[in-house]
Parts: sequence; C-alpha cells; structure tokens
Amino acid sequence: MGTSDVGCAIKVSSGIRDQIALRETSVALAPEMADQYFRRGLQVAPDDPDLYSNMGTVSFFLGRFNEDVEYTQKAIALRPQKYEYWGNLADAYRMIAGQTDKARGAYRQAISLAEKLLAVNPSDSEVLSSLAQYHSRIGDAMAARKYLDRALQVNPNDVDNLRIACLVYLDAGQQQEAFKWLEKSVRAGYPREQVIANPELTSLRSEPEFQKLVNEAVSFK
Repeated sequence: MGTSDVGCAIKVSSGIRDQIALRETSVALAPEMADQYFRRGLQVAPDDPDLYSNMGTVSFFLGRFNEDVEYTQKAIALRPQKYEYWGNLADAYRMIAGQTDKARGAYRQAISLAEKLLAVNPSDSEVLSSLAQYHSRIGDAMAARKYLDRALQVNPNDVDNLRIACLVYLDAGQQQEAFKWLEKSVRAGYPREQVIANPELTSLRSEPEFQKLVNEAVSFK
C-alpha cells in the first residue's frame, strides 16, 4: 500500500474502509507513520468520527491508551450509535490501571448497540464475533462462546473471527486453546506485523509457540 493509497483510505474512511485503513497503515506501515497520516486527515476533515477512531486505534498499537480514550471519545461524541467505537473505548480503558469499571460500562454499551444490529441481521458474523469478545471481556464466558460459535458457523475462515476466538479463550485462561485459534488465524492470513504488534497478545509473547507462529506468519503485502 503506497502513500497515495493511504490518502485515499483517509478520505473515504468509513465502515469497512475504516478497518482496512487501520489494518494496512497502523501495523504494516508502522503506527508512527499512520499517526502522521491520520493527523493530516483530521486537519482536512475535523468532524470525521472514523478518523478519530483511526487515531485511537493507532494510539492503541503505540501503547498510548489514555490518548486512545481521548480520540475514541471524540468519535463517540460525533457518532454515539456505532457499537465499534464503544468496544474500542472499552479496550482502551481495559489497558489502563484502575479503569475496570469504565471498561465494563463501555463494553455493556457496545453490547447493547450491537444486539440491535444483530436483530436486523442475525447472520452478521462481524457483529457476532464482536459480541463474543465483548461478553468475554465482562466475564460472561457462556454468552461469549455462544456468539463465537455462531460467528464461526457463518464464516469459519474469517481472519477476524479466528483472531477473536483466540482472544476469547485467552480471556478464559485457556492458553493452549488460544494458541490453537491464533495458529488458525495466522494460516488464514493474519499478518506477522499484527501478531507482533497486538497488545492483546502480550501474555503469549514469551511462549515458544508464539515465536513459532510469528515465524510462520506472512508479512503484510
């Protein structure tokens, strides 16, 4: 992805394009570079909630979780009904000491909004896997498994579904099962750069299996 492509992603940052922009810039091009691009985008479109969300995600990968909260709150202020924003806010709070209650509250709001979308389209695997992750994060393992199973039934080879399965089992303390799903996500195309950079996989990094998967993963192209 060249610099002109990044500019295009910024200009058309919404929905799935938002996610593409995040994945392709924040890790493959390096978070620091993505940070610069999205800051420039905000100068052009200061009322674009997806750009604030992008900045939050870049901050997340850079380990600047308080900054992530600030950007994601701005995105929510502009588009409060987007469940992904609330989930991202919760993820940021979760990484900050003493913010557990705020994280749980944001996850619950994300769940409420996502369930409304699921009522319209019960087979939306993206919403299903998101609900699996959110329920896992508030300690509802049964609901998490229910939504995860449904997501995998709809789209069993989706990289994000497989990655979230890894996180759900990791939350449950089932490390070997988490590694199994991480391996599946790598084989489905989860790029090496993201395996290495994802803060949510920190607890696995010291394990020999993790380095093995890093070596097996394909670099982003």
